Amino acid sequence: MTSFSLPHKGLDRRLILGLGLMLVPLVVTCLLSVLLLRSAGATYTKAGDESAKDVAVALRFRDAVQATQDYPAAVAGTGSPAAAARFRRTASTADAAMRSLALAGFDQEREQALAAKAARDWRTARAAGLTIVSAGRRDSLAALNAFYVPAAASQVAIGRLVASSLAERDVDQGVIARQRSRELSVLIAIMLVGCLLAVSVARGIRRSIARPLGQLKTAARRMGAGDFQDRVTLEGGPELSQVADAFNTMAGELRDNQAQLVHQAFHDSLTALPNRSLLYDRAEHALARERRGHGRVSALFLDIDDFKGINDTLGHAAGDSLLVEVSRRLRAAVRAEDTVARLSGDEFAVLIEGCEEGVAVQTAERIHDILDAPFRLQGRDVSVRASIGVATSSPGSTDADELLRHADVAMYAAKEEDKGSHRVFEPHMQAELMQRMELESSLRGALANDELYVHYQPIVNLDGRSVTGIEALARWTHPQRGLVPPDEFIPIAERTGLIVPLGRRVLERAVGDLAALREALGDDPQTQALRVSVNVSAVELAEDDYVGFVESTLKAAGVPPELLVLEITERVLVEDDESTLVRLWQLKAVGVQIAVDDFGMGYSALAYVERLPLDIIKIDKAFVDSVGSSEDEADLAQVIVSLGERLGLETIAEGVEQADQGEELRRMGCRFGQGFYYARPESLASTLELLASQAPTVSAL
Repeated sequence: MTSFSLPHKGLDRRLILGLGLMLVPLVVTCLLSVLLLRSAGATYTKAGDESAKDVAVALRFRDAVQATQDYPAAVAGTGSPAAAARFRRTASTADAAMRSLALAGFDQEREQALAAKAARDWRTARAAGLTIVSAGRRDSLAALNAFYVPAAASQVAIGRLVASSLAERDVDQGVIARQRSRELSVLIAIMLVGCLLAVSVARGIRRSIARPLGQLKTAARRMGAGDFQDRVTLEGGPELSQVADAFNTMAGELRDNQAQLVHQAFHDSLTALPNRSLLYDRAEHALARERRGHGRVSALFLDIDDFKGINDTLGHAAGDSLLVEVSRRLRAAVRAEDTVARLSGDEFAVLIEGCEEGVAVQTAERIHDILDAPFRLQGRDVSVRASIGVATSSPGSTDADELLRHADVAMYAAKEEDKGSHRVFEPHMQAELMQRMELESSLRGALANDELYVHYQPIVNLDGRSVTGIEALARWTHPQRGLVPPDEFIPIAERTGLIVPLGRRVLERAVGDLAALREALGDDPQTQALRVSVNVSAVELAEDDYVGFVESTLKAAGVPPELLVLEITERVLVEDDESTLVRLWQLKAVGVQIAVDDFGMGYSALAYVERLPLDIIKIDKAFVDSVGSSEDEADLAQVIVSLGERLGLETIAEGVEQADQGEELRRMGCRFGQGFYYARPESLASTLELLASQAPTVSAL
């Protein structure tokens, strides 16, 4: 996916420039405000100092006037020492006021002249007053006038100075007020200009950066909701155009990824066929169209027979190649409008719309034909068969699950009846499947609760009918159904994997019971040569620890390995020859004897028999039944006996139920047999009684 990132360097420069333009007027406004405030402060300080000086002058003038006002009383009291002293104090106060008046430093000449005249007049009046006071006598009117006239003139001059000083103070205050108003106006104007500039810059930032980013955020929110269709156009410069292009590219890739994820959610990753979810969806739609009169719907379930053997022998890569080729052939075998789906592993399904049941059966036959051609895997030809179940909708079909379940049930019926065939669903199949499922559940419970037991059927020497061995057979009595035949629960155990714990339990029980029989029958050599046969399935042989399990079981029971016979079927040899061959040779190395059961049913070839470590061939009951009744099939039994003699193998005839069958088999050269004619499978106690009754005749094979 495209790596999405903002071209931040260009945007950073623009953002810094915009913020700078916003800050410049604000900073300038602040600086000018500071300068104006400082200037106004200096002005206010200066005006305040001048005003304070004017007020101080006025106060000093007041003191001087006050002093002159005390003169008449002082002069009038001449001749009195107290009056003379009071005049001197008053004169001293007036002298201080006049000195201060002289030092005031008036700016205008008129004020300076008035101040000088007031000081001169005072000095004149003071000199006259001191003369009068110093004389110690009441003076003449001329002498008093000499004092009052200059004193009055000094008061007049001082009064004028006071009036002038106060007038100047009022003027200064007016000037200060006007200057303050101008400075505030300028300050407000600067601040307004700064704000306008900041607003203008902010609008520019919003237009060129904030608005595009808002559009990008909206698009991202739509994308987060799964909408990848709209394209983003950002105005504001080349950087944001790059952002829009990158965003649109990313949206396109996400749209493609979404489509891919949707495809993966409804299609098989290996074959690209629709998966189970899409098959069910299409089946629902097909059934809906059927209800509107568009024809019936059929479903085919297909399972590749023995696919596990291909994976085990050729590897999973070859198995995957086979599945891909099977899917290609299936698509070629159906119409373009039909749906071929892979459900899981080696299971496929075909959905056919607008057809009748006959069309579905024809499709199944066509699939069989197209799969008959060998598949080329890893340089070798491999033949593949498939079991197919066919189900067709009926009026009133409820849903796709019912239709596909019926096809699945029919497929299992085909697999159990004859692999490589097809079956059409019938209602009784559902009941049979439910019965098998219930039986499977009960079988699991029986294994968990150790409810299965073992019976033993004797194997006799056809010459003297002495017991030479016993075959261990698993038995199960169901709490409700009673005795369940082995041909019912053994296939279920093999299909579900329960055969592994079941087979091991039977083997452990059989070996343990053989040890008990040997101990009970004493040390007679013929008695100690009694063997026990146990059936083993391909599933058990596939277990990596099976050979070790057999060896440890024999060792724990104290039974010699050569007294254990493991019986395998012909089908095991053909279906899993390589792995089975290795495992059988390993068992042979332990000392166990190997027998092939149901021999002659059409699966074996001489090449298999020659390369396997076999000790015993057991002739299938079907050939034994024909002995004495059909010359052709009796000849087949003769061929098997001759084959055993040629290969140095012992032969045992199974299912002997009549005396003439045993006699004819003995005449053919078959030495051993088992069947109801000789003895039925019995419990360990009954088997012990049988063996004890003929202990002297117990013989080895």
